[in-house]
This record gives sequence, structure tokens and C-alpha cells, in this order.
Amino acid sequence: MGHTAFSSADATTRRTICRLCAGLCGLILSIEDNRIVKIVGDKSHPVSRGYTCPKGRALGAWHHHPHRLNEPRIRRSGTEQVTVTWQECLDDLGDRIAELIETHGPGAVGIYIGTAGLFDGTSQIWRSLFAAIGSPSVYSTISVDAATTLLVQDRLSGNPLLAGQPDPDAKMVILIGMNPMVSHGQNFGMTAPKIQLRQWASEGRLWVVDPRRTETAEVANHHLRPRLGSEYAILGHLTREILRDGADREFLERFATGVDAIEALVARFDLATTCRLTGLKPAVFEALLRDIRATGRLGIMTGTGVSMSRTANLTLLMQYALLAVTGSLDRPGGEWYNPGFVRNADATGWPRCSYDGPGAPSRPDIPSRMGEYSAGVLIDEIEAGNLKALIILGGNPIIALPETERLRRALDSLDVLAVADVIETESVGRATHVLPSYGQLERADLPYIDFLSPRQFVQYTPAMMTPSGGRRPLWWMIAQLGLRLGYDLIGGASPDDMTDDDMLRPLAGNAKASFDEIKAAPQGLEIQERPWGWVDRYLPGGRWNLAPPDILAQFDTLEPPAERPDHFLLIPARQKYKLNSVMSDGTAALREPDRPTLGINPDDAVRLSLKDGAEAIVRGGSGAVCAITSIEERVLPGTVSFPHGFEHQSVGNLTMAAEIDPLSGMVVLSGIPVTVEPTA
Repeated sequence: MGHTAFSSADATTRRTICRLCAGLCGLILSIEDNRIVKIVGDKSHPVSRGYTCPKGRALGAWHHHPHRLNEPRIRRSGTEQVTVTWQECLDDLGDRIAELIETHGPGAVGIYIGTAGLFDGTSQIWRSLFAAIGSPSVYSTISVDAATTLLVQDRLSGNPLLAGQPDPDAKMVILIGMNPMVSHGQNFGMTAPKIQLRQWASEGRLWVVDPRRTETAEVANHHLRPRLGSEYAILGHLTREILRDGADREFLERFATGVDAIEALVARFDLATTCRLTGLKPAVFEALLRDIRATGRLGIMTGTGVSMSRTANLTLLMQYALLAVTGSLDRPGGEWYNPGFVRNADATGWPRCSYDGPGAPSRPDIPSRMGEYSAGVLIDEIEAGNLKALIILGGNPIIALPETERLRRALDSLDVLAVADVIETESVGRATHVLPSYGQLERADLPYIDFLSPRQFVQYTPAMMTPSGGRRPLWWMIAQLGLRLGYDLIGGASPDDMTDDDMLRPLAGNAKASFDEIKAAPQGLEIQERPWGWVDRYLPGGRWNLAPPDILAQFDTLEPPAERPDHFLLIPARQKYKLNSVMSDGTAALREPDRPTLGINPDDAVRLSLKDGAEAIVRGGSGAVCAITSIEERVLPGTVSFPHGFEHQSVGNLTMAAEIDPLSGMVVLSGIPVTVEPTA
């Protein structure tokens, strides 16, 4: 297994890109005695221009974390984990998985792909392994924060991965339920967010819709704070009024179907009804419509504040409807669809994927999507005895999924729990097999999810550091496990003779340049001119389907949230110094780390006799958490905000695995009713 070996005599400055998210910011590493002593943004980088977030600057501390995993471990017969060789670990893992397949069938073996696994370009041969096994038991974080978005994109365009974003040069932009100043996008990697937001705001028409006054709202020209879950009504009313006066009828006639159905649907959103549903004043909608009519086109982006809610499908459909009636879909000044430098979709199109599939045996009512079961049914599958072994790649489902205590018991009941990660986590601590993985600075990479970027840009990065201890790349572990199960996943070669580049080269098979050309460009390659109108060529029948029947039907079953004066609605909150659970221990800010604080409005705090900094008990769903109160004007009365990503104060205790959107398989994690009370 080849990798780059550095000595202490090597140059002390190395350039790379951060792959914590889709922003792909350029970094400069300062290295002394084989230790990273400093990371700064690369001012010469063509995309990030010197910007990097605190998490990117903390990658050195994360690489040298005192709890890094260095050697494989096995838990034998309920005892503590013991250090073993890789051969012992993989032989034992292979034997136990093979026995489970023989006894219970291939579906008894499952895999959970965390965000780190999804962003590792070299590790994607896990798909080949599970195709060879024949197991449908695939889970990922997609159904924790993005499944609703993929559903709507599939229904409207035939491509679940057709991710839109506002034109960087748009004259009007609406951001709904997202906070890119802190988290650089969910289905969109906003590099250098302050620069982009200020550019949009310079036009005077940057609108943020969020019940919480976020850091992004403070940069915007306008901030709306509607009732939680009513965002669909805002977009529905705007669509209704533009259809009455100002619609781009030529675009609709040429490129859309279902316009009559949308027109009938949004008729219900008259001004009085919309104001009642949202709690907003009529003047707000007059100003919004005035801006839309002044610019003609607009860009809209939504985040987890929408995708995690019960009304996500409705809001996303209304987003596309408004973009369509203004002629903004794939047009300058509106919504841009990056074809990707690596994906190169404007030249190659997209294959028709099998998006819809049967559900898991324990939850046949929740269909599989894109070859994955909803992560929300993982507990049910284990408890039903259908899932006996689970492989986790770069994830920590204990803090990502609902019903934390129930999930802990379920994971402990598995015959095999194999976890590949870079540091100790609770999931690692419960594993039967611990697989210490390369961190991102120890491997070469070619970001293949480049269509989430605001630029047609690609950059290869070599490994920055020599791996320590017994760490191995994810692809090597998967290839070795495949061999033990009788599957050759890499064309007859020995995994020990392969390199990261051998895994990455096929990713560039359809790219706008060859792998060797990409690799030879030290700061990446970019096509600066944005392609417009290319999506039209690949839409089914050349048209956007604005009226998918299954999503339209959800409007007919929509019920307003029950008025419960003793309850609050829980909303998610992103934090500056961590990404999900990564660096939640304060690695990126040791002096003032992010804490699991409960944001609550001052009026609500007075009513509950809560003081700032005091402890409160939050109860809901499946349990309770104890949190430190943070009294904030930025939180809308009747709501409380609480961040995810903390093991000991897991928001999963407040959510329910049964709360799953039946169309997308998305776990509902926003708008959860909870109670709050001071501790005794």
C-alpha cells in the first residue's frame, strides 16, 4: 500500500484543500518536526482567496488529537477491546460477517456512511462491496439532513442530485432556514460566505427567512421570522401573485408541466390566509413582490431548517414553483446548476437512476431512496432481528439519529459492530471491531461532489502527512474485507500494492480534464464561464414537472401544529467551531468551545423563571436533556434552539424514530414539541 512519506527535512510549508464540507477552501500548513504547528487560509487560492473557517484552521489539532485511533482493536466475548494486528482484525471480521450471511442472508449485514465517509473520494468502493454481497441494508447521513431535497429534485427533474444554488451574481436572493456564515451550506458549499453574502446584500435584496436571527440574517437586507414550518405558505403566496401578474409565460409553456395544478394549489394562499399561517404582516409580502417584479428573476436556497421539518417537501416544491413562474430555473440571475468539473453533467447528462425502492422489512411503509434505507429505520431493523452486523464508515450515528438510549441498546445487541474512524467516539467505544482510519491530511483526494460548489472548479490534493501507527485508508480496509468474503473489488491487484491515486483515477473518467491534468495543477483547474440552459437538454421530455402527485397529495393532509401553550418548538442550530460531531470537544476553540446551550427568548425565560446560564431540563420525544440556558433575543418566542453533535447532551433524546417523512425517508428533527423547566 503506497503513500507519500515525508521526513523532517522536507519543506515546512505545504498546500492542500479542506474537505470537511463542500467549500473546498485552500489551506497552507506549517510543519515542524513532522507536526502541524499552524494552518492558515491560502490567499493565492483561486476560490477561497485566503478564507477558511475555524474548523479548517483546526485540522492540525484534529490530526494530532490525543484520542487518535492508531491500532485495530477487537472486542472478544463481551470483554474490553484489545489491540490486535490488522490481519487478526480483518480475518475475524470477515469470518463473522461470512457466517452471518450464510445463516441469515446478505441483508443481515448493513453499512452506515457518515459525512466523513461520503466526502472521502477514495472510499467509494464500499458500493462495490455491498453490491457484491447483495445487501440492501445501506444507510447514510443523507436521510438525516438532505433526503427531502433529493426527493423533490428527483420528482421535478428526474435527477435527485441536480442541486441548484443562487447565481453568484443574482440581484435578488432568498435564503430559507440556512446559516452559511456558520455552516457553509448543506446542498451547497458557499466558499468565503461573508464575501458572497455582502455581494448579494449590495443589491439591497438579500432576504433571510428564519425564526432565529442568525449570523446570516445580520448580514441580510431583510429578515423574516415566520412561524416554524410555515415557509411553504410564503413561497406559495408569492407564486400565486406572480402567476396573476408577472409570470414568465414563455418559460412555463416551453419548459414546464403541471402549471395548471400549481395555479390551483396556490390559490389557497391569499394574503389573509398567508398572514394567518405565517404570523407575518401584509407589508412584508408587498415588499417581497416589489423586489421580485423589479428584478424579474431570483435565486432561492434552503437549508436544514427546512429539510429537517415536517413541511420540507411542501416548501421545496413551492421553491421550485416560484423559480419556475419567474423563469429563474437554470437562467442568469436566477438558480444555477453547477454541472461539476468532475461530474461534467452538461456534457454527459445524467443516468436515469433507480430512485424508488422497497422499504426495509420492519418498515415497508418507508421506501428506500437511491438504494438506501432511511437511517430512521435502523433501530427497527436491529430490534426486529433483521440486521445482525453494521459497518460504520466515518460516522457516529449515536448522536445523529433519534432515540439515543434506544439506539445505544440496539447497537450493543448486534453480533458485529465494525467502526472505521479517526478518533475515539461513543460508537467506537461500543464496537466489536475498531478500524483506525487515515484522516484527510494523510490521504490524497479528488473531491467528486464538486457540483455543490459555486464554481466549476476541481483540485487534487496529495497527502500532507505520513500516517502514524497502524492507520489505514478506508478503501484498503474495504478491499481487504472484500477479499476475505470472496470478492475482488480492485481488478485482481493486491490492496497492498495500490495507492490512493489508483482509487481516485476512475472518478475523473468523465471529467472536463484527465486525472493527470488535474493532478498536475497545484491549485486546481477552473472553467470560469457558467453554463446556462444546459439542464433543459436532459429533463424528461425537456420539461420540469411542477406537479408530482405524491407531493401535491401532502398538501391535502397538511394540518397546522396544535396550539400547546406549555410546549415549545425545537429548532436546530449550527455552531461555529464544530461540524456536526466533529470537533465538538472544543478542538477548534479550546478557550471558548461551542457548548450544548439552550437558546430561549427573554419573554419565555421570564415566564419560566429561567436565568441566563442556569440549568434547564428539556423533555420531548424519547427522553430529556439537561442544558445550560442562553437567553437570546435572536430566538423567536415559542421556540427554543438546541445544537446537535454532542454525545452527553444528545438532541436525539428529544426526537422519535417513528417521525419519518413517508415519501423521502427523512427523519423529522425540526419543529419537535418539547417542554422546558428549571432544574430543581
